[in-house]
Amino acid sequence: MQLNLYIPKGEEGVVRALERVAREQGRRKNEVVLDALRKYLRERNEAPQLGVHHLGVREPIRRSELYEDRLDRQERS
Repeated sequence: MQLNLYIPKGEEGVVRALERVAREQGRRKNEVVLDALRKYLRERNEAPQLGVHHLGVREPIRRSELYEDRLDRQERS
């Protein structure tokens, strides 16, 4: 299978870095890219997917409302 990759202007440094890494490792550029893509996809799939939980609170609660009972008891004591 073949995949062509477009590198936009201004990203030439990425290509130079890829060429340097491939040369240092004695590998082809496509092998380096494929390894990086595998790693990215593996990490993406292993990341925990956290859901959004709705607590049913529609209006913001003020701190004084949360502790109102406690404050009333303290005042009575």
